[in-house]
Amino acid sequence: SDLYKIAFRDGPVFLISINELFINEFYKFRATSDQPRIIDCGSYIGTSILYFKVNYPNSIVTGFEPDETNYSLIKSNLEAWNFSNATVKNAAIWVNNETISFNSKGSMASRIETTINEEGNKKVVKCVRLKDLLNEEIDFLKIDIEGAEHAVLKDCSDNLFQVKNLFVEYHGTYSEMYKLNEILDILVRNKFK
Repeated sequence: SDLYKIAFRDGPVFLISINELFINEFYKFRATSDQPRIIDCGSYIGTSILYFKVNYPNSIVTGFEPDETNYSLIKSNLEAWNFSNATVKNAAIWVNNETISFNSKGSMASRIETTINEEGNKKVVKCVRLKDLLNEEIDFLKIDIEGAEHAVLKDCSDNLFQVKNLFVEYHGTYSEMYKLNEILDILVRNKFK
């Protein structure tokens, strides 16, 4: 079998990621075609793309990662793995195609800026509107975007019928329970179980 070299910065977080993906297989789905379309929102260092390409070799994967440090590791990893039909854009998934303030931490905790008081390395990053990408059938949509999932899912709710399988990692606080309720309502209305 092929050996894959993986560049990473944070060993414990990397091991958690490998456990989630390759042991517990959080992103496993039943593909109904030989060439499933996968959108990976929040690609981190690319381990999710490695999982998709190992398990669905003919898949067409489009990833998005706004953090420059993580994106540079993805580029390095994708070159080492030499996959076809796997691309990643250095952009944040959001509700428009403009720019937004981004708190870049070079880790899984990097996120779109939601308050003016957050500490961190703030940068302006390009945005890609997820709704615009859901104009064709998508076999698997992964959303792990550190708190932006509520706004993004609300924005693309009418296009989720294009998605066969969906993984959403929710990031929120106790005082924002309504966001989780709204996300679940959107998913139920779109017949996700």
